[in-house]
Amino acid sequence: MPYFNVYFTKVLGAGSSEVGIVFAVTNALMVVGFTLTPRLTSWFGRARATAFTQVASIPFLILMALASSFMVGSFAYTARMFLMNLSGPAITSLQMSMIDPRERGFAIGFMSTVSGIVVAASTYLGGLSMARGNYLLPYGVTCVAYLLAAGLMYHLFKDAEKPYVENTRVADHA
Repeated sequence: MPYFNVYFTKVLGAGSSEVGIVFAVTNALMVVGFTLTPRLTSWFGRARATAFTQVASIPFLILMALASSFMVGSFAYTARMFLMNLSGPAITSLQMSMIDPRERGFAIGFMSTVSGIVVAASTYLGGLSMARGNYLLPYGVTCVAYLLAAGLMYHLFKDAEKPYVENTRVADHA
């Protein structure tokens, strides 16, 4: 989902300094979120925490797309970015735990390449859509992509590990 700054300025009428402040606050909150990730993953497990935070971010993406004021849009943007990026360390940790150490270099390179291609294509297509005045289409496509990704993450990896709470109960009864 590229071009949030364009959306804020063209659709919600924000100035450059307002957008800069929102981006700075959002980045600071994401740093705080990264410190919460270990606790979240200990409760739910890495795959479940990732799926949960990605799905939880979708209502804020929708709110941002439908916002008519910069205040509502910036709140939704910050909440969405916080929740979506909260899962970043968890998914990376899960990936590394499932990949043979000898193959991690290739796997990281491959995943980074695929991610870069997807980001490049979505940036281009989102930019075309916004240049034609359709600011809502990229948000809708992003919501569908997040739902599919979170659903696949949960379905494929929910049992890859047991959350800490379940492990503790098993250990207490052993």
